Amino acid sequence: MTNNIIERHPAIFSCCKLFMGIALIVIVLTSCKNSKSGGNNSNNSDGFMEAKIGGVKMQFSNNLSAQLSSDKTHIVVGGHLTSDPLSDSYDFEIFHAPAVVTTGTYGVPGTPNMITRYAHQNVVNGKVTGTTIFNASTGSGGTTSNAGTYTLVVTYIDDKKVAGTFTGHLQLLGGSSFVDVTEGSFSVPLH
Repeated sequence: MTNNIIERHPAIFSCCKLFMGIALIVIVLTSCKNSKSGGNNSNNSDGFMEAKIGGVKMQFSNNLSAQLSSDKTHIVVGGHLTSDPLSDSYDFEIFHAPAVVTTGTYGVPGTPNMITRYAHQNVVNGKVTGTTIFNASTGSGGTTSNAGTYTLVVTYIDDKKVAGTFTGHLQLLGGSSFVDVTEGSFSVPLH
């Protein structure tokens, strides 16, 4: 019998990691809000993130942010559909320690400590009533935390910018339905 709570309760640990990741994304996206990205600006001069979600082209170029840790082992990139921080959002995160995040292909399954999320806001009578989250994630061993899959190709990264492409088959958090992410691409300044 093990005393390691992570081994005894992997689902609880995965859930905690997911909610901590979402909290981090909200903090990053709201703290690095770009003053040039007001309204429904899909042509943010500071960068872009776009993809087809369920076959619908979406641009997540508002409140767009990319953070790379000082040791270059952890990166978080995300954005919103509109300038409203409660609008639909898309993000991904790689915690690649001890290795640095460089150009190359990262995936779920395969890459340890990686997550991607599409958060859709459920709105009734102009008020957000909840959030539907689709994701794909891995734990420290690189195995999936759910049945979602994801491929991220970092084509460019330096101290000022990160760029690449992504596709995925994301699973509803706590559910069995999926949404396909296709034709994803991004080019975002690092803050």
